[in-house]
Amino acid sequence: MTAVMSVGTHLADPVGMCSRPADLRDLDPFARFRRDHARVSSEIDDLEQRLLGGEAAVDEGFLCAALARLASEFATHMAAEDFVLYPALHAAFPAGRGTLATLRNHHAELRLMLSTLFERLETPSSAARNEQIQVVLRDFIDLLRLHIHCEESTVFDVASRVLSNSEVERIARDIAPRFDSNSARDSEPGPSKGIST
Repeated sequence: MTAVMSVGTHLADPVGMCSRPADLRDLDPFARFRRDHARVSSEIDDLEQRLLGGEAAVDEGFLCAALARLASEFATHMAAEDFVLYPALHAAFPAGRGTLATLRNHHAELRLMLSTLFERLETPSSAARNEQIQVVLRDFIDLLRLHIHCEESTVFDVASRVLSNSEVERIARDIAPRFDSNSARDSEPGPSKGIST
């Protein structure tokens, strides 16, 4: 007997035949991206509240830790989009190529802004430096929110409609190592400030 299950179908193993239980979250790549978006949105809300509330001083420890977490997210999430999700959409939905190009440009700009923030933090503290950090941080947060909104409202919705089940399953398989390596890296002690793609 053959059955076709959609990504949203509950998978069960009533007789325990599988070596490990199927995790629905592993089968829905869009859920993984959305979880990342929720985590990043919370992070930038905290950044905005703590660092852009009118204070002239910059809490460097808090900012460095937050930027390191964002750099880690960018290293996996953006790479999974750039090298797996966007190419699949590019092939399946040619009319969306302009949107995908814009989102790739966002990725490049966000990486540049993140790198700029790390560079500014390495310079001696001063009122001028702190103002520069706050200006770049404001632009960074605004662009990141816009980018997340664009992906949530267009890319994931379109992808879920134009990609076949087998394409969605392939995307889930292809992004899993990227996300799994990020989870392992996040569990290691000590922040890293590097930005990789």
